[in-house]
Amino acid sequence: MRSDPRRRRVTALGAVASVAIAFGGCTQTTDPETPIGPVGSDDALAHLGRSQSPSFFEPTDLVVVGDYVYVCTGVRGLSVHDAHDPTGMREIASITVSSKAQYERCSHIARRGDRVVAVAPLDDIQPVPTMALLDVSTPGKPTVLARYETDISLDQAAIVGDRVFVAAHEAGVVTYSIASDDFVPGPTLDQLGNVLRVAPVGDGIAAGTADGQLIVLDADLNQQQTVDVGTGIQAILDIGADRALVALGSKGLSIVDLTTGMATKPVATRGTALRLSKMADDRVAVANWRDIRVYKVSGDVPELLAVDAVFQADTSPRHLGAAASDDLIFAGEWTGIHALRFRSGKTAAEFTPSVRRVAMPDDGAAFTTQIDLHNEGNASLTVDDTATPTGWSATPTTFAIAPGARQSITLTHPGSNTPTSGLLRFTTNDPDEPTASLELRVGSDRVFVGDPAPDFSYDSANTGDTVTLSALKGKVVVLSYFGYF
Repeated sequence: MRSDPRRRRVTALGAVASVAIAFGGCTQTTDPETPIGPVGSDDALAHLGRSQSPSFFEPTDLVVVGDYVYVCTGVRGLSVHDAHDPTGMREIASITVSSKAQYERCSHIARRGDRVVAVAPLDDIQPVPTMALLDVSTPGKPTVLARYETDISLDQAAIVGDRVFVAAHEAGVVTYSIASDDFVPGPTLDQLGNVLRVAPVGDGIAAGTADGQLIVLDADLNQQQTVDVGTGIQAILDIGADRALVALGSKGLSIVDLTTGMATKPVATRGTALRLSKMADDRVAVANWRDIRVYKVSGDVPELLAVDAVFQADTSPRHLGAAASDDLIFAGEWTGIHALRFRSGKTAAEFTPSVRRVAMPDDGAAFTTQIDLHNEGNASLTVDDTATPTGWSATPTTFAIAPGARQSITLTHPGSNTPTSGLLRFTTNDPDEPTASLELRVGSDRVFVGDPAPDFSYDSANTGDTVTLSALKGKVVVLSYFGYF
């Protein structure tokens, strides 16, 4: 173990600018104050309302503090939303975590009692990793007690007692005391691999690595257990009885017995499991990128209870974070925060379309392909109409899907030498999204998920050498794209 001498401490009091907010229904339109469609009376995840940010938002992590929701965002720092009335939520504050970023960033947030720690990580636009410590004893008026800057790459934080444990990638797990309402560096446990996540479990913590190691540590950083879950860990949640639920990204969810070190076979979520939050009783909310899910976790494997997607019309869902308070779930969705209520015993259809690559023949000839539709709800799903893009046809266009079942649709395209795209639209009895759509893309010059990346070369800014993408096969390659708004 070693201490972290590399630090810059910034102590600051106060914070905060109020912002007026418009809020609306499940789907945003040109008038965000107009709710779209009624909430189904039998829907297990009832949509209550939406708090929309006044700018591009990108929520990444959330915690509930009383009747307020604290949200880490990609561009607005730490955003605070008043959720006394979930049908009329509004943003009341935007708090700067790090003043060194090109614009305000926050990636992870941890809470214990009346203390919250928010983390701004190291990346291309955040050159100085920073943590902020907040007093939230008055939830609607948070106070920044201290900020702490370092050159260690910080990620997720966990608070245990008066100490903060932080996943620090190759530096392992670093610790800080916050007993004096400031960040005081403590011991570091390195040589754990690339640590991405930490979370309180029992009286200690669990650390999750990029190569799929769940490492259980006591409060003094002594290793108690190491479990191989097979893939990079996105989130860890203590679910009681010496067990933890682990989010494994595209691999789904797994339950780990912290005593025996045994992990269940991952349960697929048909998405990318990113964040976990404890609900009432034995239920857990999951931010799954494409939707929000509720699972029962008292058994040997997670059992799906409800699923719902809330996002803007004709766009792809991007659910990066979720936080729960009893049976109320707050879900981050790219441009705002949604409130949903889980209602046990309710039944509803849930339309979940998916599409594989639609490849155009090189000669531009006519072709057919199939897509699968899945009813992940617990009531029969009826599709009353299917509208295809120009040139396409579909068979069948009306049908019913039993709960948990799938329906294949055959799509026919007349052929073309010009790349095209369009929306395939379905009218259903899904109480939240009665009209759903997915994009059909055709064109050999486009790159789809699962395709080999097009090869290219570039000159290294560091060495001047020419680097070719194909020469990096077997290594991790990150392509960063930035937009200006």
